[in-house]
This record gives sequence, structure tokens and C-alpha cells, in this order.
Amino acid sequence: KLENALTRRLRSQLEFRLASQSETGLRLSGIGSLNYAPAEHWVVRLEAGYTTEAPDELSQAAQFRGGWGALAVNRHFGEHWWLSLSGRGYTDNGEIQDSISFSTAAPPLSAIQVSLGIRGVWGPHSFKVAGGPYFTDYGAVDFGTLFFANLYRDRTYGVVQVAYRYEF
Repeated sequence: KLENALTRRLRSQLEFRLASQSETGLRLSGIGSLNYAPAEHWVVRLEAGYTTEAPDELSQAAQFRGGWGALAVNRHFGEHWWLSLSGRGYTDNGEIQDSISFSTAAPPLSAIQVSLGIRGVWGPHSFKVAGGPYFTDYGAVDFGTLFFANLYRDRTYGVVQVAYRYEF
């Protein structure tokens, strides 16, 4: 993980991950982010990432690929409050499926989430309430995943997040 203060108002972070688990191929991920303070009390955060996993040598499965991006704008107001507007997008080419029978492997997916939130901070205590729509768009299911067609149906969700944090 590399983090740099590029200017007084701009900070970057790059992170690379390499993982190997039994019965899966080698997974390589990269994440980059920029935090920018365009004015006092404002912070803009941009993040993007990509991951790939190659199946093992004996498998006939396709290589997994996924990517995501996010943008968040935060405004500090008053002594204790932050208001945020954020959006995220994600896409992948589906789970690696190496099966001749039925499988739960998900088809390709694209998803978008938009959120509006407020955060309060008092000393070591902070809380956040945020919410917004979450849209999913799955690719077509094939014969091997037909039994799970209802699970992989396109949907629009409402997402609400409530969080409390105490630092000691």
C-alpha cells in the first residue's frame, strides 16, 4: 500500500493485493484513490479498482474479471456534522463456473448505488445515517444456473446504513 500527499489539498493511495486460496486461481487486485479538498469544508474522494482471478491449470473455466469505481462528495458544516453524497458502480463477468451439473455461480453483474448521508462526530463518538437506491443488472442465466434464475433477477433495492463508532 502506498500513500502520498501530492499537494496541500491532494492525497493519493495505491494498493495492490495478491491472494491464493485452495481450489481457486491466483487473485490479483489493484485499488487507487484520490482525496481532494477543493475548498475549506469540502472533500471529494474518487476511487477505482480492478481484480482478476485465473482458474487453476486443470480447469476449463473462464477467467474472472471485475471492476468498480466510486465518487463521494463530503461537506463539513457546523462543529460536528458532515453531509455526503456518493455513487458507486461495479461490473464483473460472472463467477467462475467449473461444473457440468447445476451451479450457484452468478452470471455477469452490473450494479449502481447512490447514497445521501449525514454523520455526526462528538469526541470519540460518531454515528452515520445514509440511504439511497441500489440497482442490479444480471446477465442471462444458462442451463447450469437456470434453477437459480429467480435469485439472479434484476432488482432495485433501497439501502439504509446506520453506524455507530467509538474510538478509544
